[in-house]
Amino acid sequence: MAYAFGAANTDSIDCGPNVTKNTKYTLYARFTTTVINTATRMLAAYYVDASVQYQTALYFGGASNMIANGLFSWTSGTTNYVGTTWLSGFGAGETHRLTYAVDPGSTLQDLYADSDSTAKAHVGDAHAADQVANQRFTIGNNQGQTNSFNGTIYEIAWWAGTLLTGGQIAQLASGNLSGIPNPTSYWGFNVDATDLFGGQHGTVTGAVLAAGDGLNLYNNPTRSQGRGLLLGVS
Repeated sequence: MAYAFGAANTDSIDCGPNVTKNTKYTLYARFTTTVINTATRMLAAYYVDASVQYQTALYFGGASNMIANGLFSWTSGTTNYVGTTWLSGFGAGETHRLTYAVDPGSTLQDLYADSDSTAKAHVGDAHAADQVANQRFTIGNNQGQTNSFNGTIYEIAWWAGTLLTGGQIAQLASGNLSGIPNPTSYWGFNVDATDLFGGQHGTVTGAVLAAGDGLNLYNNPTRSQGRGLLLGVS
């Protein structure tokens, strides 16, 4: 299964404030967009609305069609952001993957797409992302905003404290999990918004269950997944 989000409304999956935080992380999303647009369309964000603080954000939006963005804020985020952007060229109805990998210790903020092991965009910056207790991890929107994804999201994976390499990110596209650590949290939307690894299950507002494609990394019985099958799927 998957979740479909409408355009310019409040559809969201709220996973709460207790998803594990870390200054080093990898955020992965697989999705299909409904239309080509320039409006902000959020895949996932760890964010607090009142003070505009981002642990991370992965989204489309900008002055041109289908610009992919990875972003975080630092020092309360009111004016200080680190953003990594790439003009994707993705079309309506296409299924793609985006991965945002951040490590301030290595001054890496890299944005990857699909099965390419080379980052599509890179920013070198040593700042660490804001991490505050009331940030909420929200899928398909920003907390309290109207930036619904306007498409279908199949899965979101979050590695807190782990920077996947370009080779590992390319490997994910083939579904080969060998040598890749389990994510800290994973929402595969097999039947609902359960977090398979971290236990931070999502509360769904507006988004509706839609047909999946059997390609989820974990917890999908239509795919042979190696290690992922050990978690109750047979």
